[in-house]
Amino acid sequence: MKTFTITFIFILILNSQLYSQIGINTTNPKTLLHIDAASSVATTNPPTGTISVTQASDDVVIDNQGNVGIGTATPDTKLDIQSSSVGAIRISDTSEGVNKMLLSDANGVGTWASVAGSWFAVLNGRWTPTYYTSYTMRQVTGFSTQMISNPAQGGVNATSGTIQVPFSGKYRITISGHWGTNRVGNNPYNIVPAVYRNGIIAWTGNCIGYSNNWGLTPTFITILDLSQNDIVTMYTDETGTSNANNIDDCTFVCEFLQ
Repeated sequence: MKTFTITFIFILILNSQLYSQIGINTTNPKTLLHIDAASSVATTNPPTGTISVTQASDDVVIDNQGNVGIGTATPDTKLDIQSSSVGAIRISDTSEGVNKMLLSDANGVGTWASVAGSWFAVLNGRWTPTYYTSYTMRQVTGFSTQMISNPAQGGVNATSGTIQVPFSGKYRITISGHWGTNRVGNNPYNIVPAVYRNGIIAWTGNCIGYSNNWGLTPTFITILDLSQNDIVTMYTDETGTSNANNIDDCTFVCEFLQ
């Protein structure tokens, strides 16, 4: 009789250890650990039977596969978060920012980062053709229109011809326009646009034009490393005696790459 009793108790304990489920704030746990967090009138789990999607919306569970469910009693992955509203996940590690995306490295470690094309600013202008007589590096200002992908990030000003970048990283700068000159008649002339970073020259281009009667419409593209809040401006180099001294149409684009 004693042997039977001891064996029965051992089997009962073993069975309990293998199949026990713990419920917190619920008497109807469906997994190894089941927490009915809010347990409001609408979401309280029933004492028996199936738990509905609405009833599980405030539940937290861990099943026997090691899956964690938040807002669901039946997680399908190692972390399964279900919500009826946006903003169900928040990761704050100082790398977060507006319009950033969660990126992974080779080891699967994630961090918030800005991605190519996530930010850009555009200045576009047309001016009455004016042939400048002074020999100077002239900033292009008084653009007609301005555009920015997100007004909450960086800045753009058509009047002053400035673009302020929101992130540190690589930017693609595109300059296209129509240049001409009256300095050298029909002889070849140089078109020399320049990009300034915080008032210091960062890049210059060069293109050869011919015949001021027609002018030339080139496009220049360069990649620059910029820091957050840098101010980028465009100049046209009119210092040379054979340099173009008129620009009457221009588009100035700054686009974040990485």
